Amino acid sequence: MADSSAHIGSGLMDKALDLTGIESECFEAEVPTGFGFQTQYCIVVFDVNQVHFPEALKPHQLTGLSAGLCLPDTCHNNDVAMIVEQVIKGQMQIKGINISKVFCRHHESSGPSPAASGMIAFLALWALLLISATFMDCWCGRSTAVNPRQQQTQEQTQRSQQPASTSKARAQPAKRQNNFNASASLSDGVDADEIETDIDSDVVTISSTQPLTSRSVTRLPLGRRSRQIRGILRGKLERSLLRSAEDAEKRQLSNLSKLAKCFSLKANLEKLLDTSTSSTELGCLHGIRVVSLAWVVLVNTVMYQVLFSRNAFRLFKDWQHNNFRYALIGNGHLSLDSLFALSGLLVGYAYSMKLDRRRGRLNWMMFVFRRYWRTVPTMLIVGVVYVALFPYLTQGPLAPDRAPDEEACLKWGWMHVLLLQNFSPSTSTCMSWTWFLAVDFQLFLLTPVLLWVLYRRPYVTYASVFVVVLLSCIVSGVLTRTYDLPVAQFIPPDLNNLTNKFNPDDFASLYFYKPWAHAGAFYPPLLVGYLLYQSSRRASFRTRTVVAGWGLAVIASLVVLFGVRKELVAGRTFSSETLAFYNAVHRSVWGLCISWTVLACSTGYGGPVNSLLSWSGWKPLSRLVFAAYLIHPVVAQAFNACLEQLLYMSSAVAVYQYLGVLVCSLLLSALITVTFEMPLTALPVWVSSCCSYAARN
Repeated sequence: MADSSAHIGSGLMDKALDLTGIESECFEAEVPTGFGFQTQYCIVVFDVNQVHFPEALKPHQLTGLSAGLCLPDTCHNNDVAMIVEQVIKGQMQIKGINISKVFCRHHESSGPSPAASGMIAFLALWALLLISATFMDCWCGRSTAVNPRQQQTQEQTQRSQQPASTSKARAQPAKRQNNFNASASLSDGVDADEIETDIDSDVVTISSTQPLTSRSVTRLPLGRRSRQIRGILRGKLERSLLRSAEDAEKRQLSNLSKLAKCFSLKANLEKLLDTSTSSTELGCLHGIRVVSLAWVVLVNTVMYQVLFSRNAFRLFKDWQHNNFRYALIGNGHLSLDSLFALSGLLVGYAYSMKLDRRRGRLNWMMFVFRRYWRTVPTMLIVGVVYVALFPYLTQGPLAPDRAPDEEACLKWGWMHVLLLQNFSPSTSTCMSWTWFLAVDFQLFLLTPVLLWVLYRRPYVTYASVFVVVLLSCIVSGVLTRTYDLPVAQFIPPDLNNLTNKFNPDDFASLYFYKPWAHAGAFYPPLLVGYLLYQSSRRASFRTRTVVAGWGLAVIASLVVLFGVRKELVAGRTFSSETLAFYNAVHRSVWGLCISWTVLACSTGYGGPVNSLLSWSGWKPLSRLVFAAYLIHPVVAQAFNACLEQLLYMSSAVAVYQYLGVLVCSLLLSALITVTFEMPLTALPVWVSSCCSYAARN
């Protein structure tokens, strides 16, 4: 029991503290019979306000600490807290440490909670629905498949049963034609607006736009062979009514088969793996989306690794000496601005096409609803599964007794339904990384007005976008100057006092999590998407224009990414006015660089860049970006929570863990996309088609 408890090991001068102990060894400890207790593993979380260490450790002050202890299960949480406090303050004479939390785990794990049981039942029912829909989709596909030989035999039979007088009558010119307009209509699908009858033959040719009714048959003129004509028409009517009943039944079966296809695993998997392209598709967008996602996963994985590493402060020293490498991590938030730019450009391109085809008419309510529906249901399902099942998916001394965001989700989860979680008044938010989805939707809400004006008065929209971007830059600069905000959310602390000069919560709550910070990366690309469609992707540039465009894009992106690298690791190296200017304009500049890349690649001036970004293999991965963004922080947290002890980080370990998180996130996102995202996204389309058919009939 003593060996499995926390010990202060080597590396103390570098703050390489590993006080987790070994949970598995604690549970495997054999207690002699007759002692009347079993072992339990307890985590003691300390709240370090102002620590006064002995003289040997005086230069080093800690900011937070927790320790794992192997104790008898007869000790309650209050007993553990009292004993540890007496040891620390009495024997070790360390002042300023307060115990904030104690929780103990027994070897015999308790059963799932009611929330976890309910979630497991929901997932089981959903899996049953998907399997049933898949079987029905396969059955409908077989029943509607036509055998070529059988179809050829049916055609030959119909031709052999056709009367000889029919071909004879078609060869002879008609002597007289009578046209009738039927006022009544049926849903049988037989047209009777124009009926051509040949009185001298047995043939009645029906070519019309209105359904045939019994009333139109009785209006036929009497004359020679009129009874025969009337009988032929009545036979046509009976056959048409029979066909109408068959068509209605087929329509119902078709609706059910389409509904089954929405939830079919087979159909959704085929859709996911489809790599075919169309002439109107911007192929380079898929490559940029996948690269941006890989960058996002890299940044968040490294940040989680720092929290669970023994040598975090050694990493801070390395980053100060290798600030070029850390710039990719510290400025990694630009990867999200790449996704904002792609979102705005795609909206401008796709909906300009729809407005042009529908002559400026578009159902704006459905326009906004579909965007909302593509985001919220899948996000809520992933969030509920995360909160309910996360404690049961992790095991180890670092594993929490409940999901890290459970309390915040119970209190502020309703804001996710409204996509307002980025305006949460609390610093602890539920699934904090979903702020990106909220900001994307909030920026999207202005696009219906901009696109409607853009279709009618393009220059008014140009001026409006310029004003919006200008206001965004002014607000960002003023906030940075007023609140002394940094250039990134995480700045490594000063190694002399281990206190961060900047408050990351202020950077997030006032600036980074708000739509005004990213408007410059979203709206200018929207205009680029509109211009791409208007030019039919056939814009021609001079060679010097292309060279200048690529040169400016590369130089500007490098300045934005690496220009503040020292500021990311060394604190204040620029003046407040310089930082305010940087935060005001750098996201707009980055969005324009992404826009130029798409514009050049889509108009034939991309060269090898376009060949790389437009590779068809990016397309399936591009469909996983939304789900992968939702799930990758959960994967990173689960990996760290399953560690038996803290890791000693190095570049090789970081790359190894990053690739593992990336691959696992993509695999889980494929599962989420096929089982939740695609079925829920296709469901409104199916409802809309059924409602439109019912309205027509």
